[in-house]
Amino acid sequence: MNKLSYVSLIIVSSVLSACVDQSIEYNKMCSTWLGAPEYALIQGWGTPIRTYDIEDIKYITFSDSRIVSLPGTSPSYHTTFTGYSAHTTAVGGTSPTTLQLWCETTFTIHNHTVIDYRFDGNNCVAPIEESPDYTPMSIASEVF
Repeated sequence: MNKLSYVSLIIVSSVLSACVDQSIEYNKMCSTWLGAPEYALIQGWGTPIRTYDIEDIKYITFSDSRIVSLPGTSPSYHTTFTGYSAHTTAVGGTSPTTLQLWCETTFTIHNHTVIDYRFDGNNCVAPIEESPDYTPMSIASEVF
């Protein structure tokens, strides 16, 4: 295995590992909303993009998306000389890339209480907490 393949393998492994860790953390963060009142969920997450009611169950969906542009990298150049001729070849380099990052989270509400959730996307990342004492129930207690 050449050096470039080895470095690429390490980078891909690190990215996949980070994705799994982020999903676990996002799942933990969402689970803290189980049992929270519906109004606390809206106060904490903001305006949902979609709601759906069926009988006594309500589904509230939140979405986050953004587009990120990654610059390309310049190639390196390898020049070989044959007699009085020089031949230069570009090696490596990458084109600029644009990524669409998104996450959609749906909470299930019964009797005005969060009972379940699900999420999907390539950027479901738990935010860094500004206050370690923050909980969904602390929002609910601030209202009363």
